[in-house]
Amino acid sequence: MMEESTFSHLMILVAVIGLAGFIQFMEFINKRIMKDEK
Repeated sequence: MMEESTFSHLMILVAVIGLAGFIQFMEFINKRIMKDEK
């Protein structure tokens, strides 16, 4: 049980970090596009 719980928590942690990283990446791309338009 302990191993499954730790694994599920790890997967949630990875998902949250991945989502946050994806948002940061999208904002970075949007900023570059804005600069190119100007």
